[in-house]
Amino acid sequence: MNSFADEVKEGRALEMGTISPTLAAIADDTAVIQRVRLRAAKMLEQVAADSH
Repeated sequence: MNSFADEVKEGRALEMGTISPTLAAIADDTAVIQRVRLRAAKMLEQVAADSH
C-alpha cells in the first residue's frame, strides 16, 4: 500500500476511479490494519476530489 500511495502521490497511478470499490472495501474492512485502512480512505478522498 505504501508503494501504491507513492505512485499516486507522484502522479504515476492512473484511473484511480477504477479501483475505488477495492479501496472502499479495504478502508471498511476491520480485519485490515488501521494504517492501511486510513491510507485507502485517503486515496478514496483524492479520487473523489479528482472527479469533480
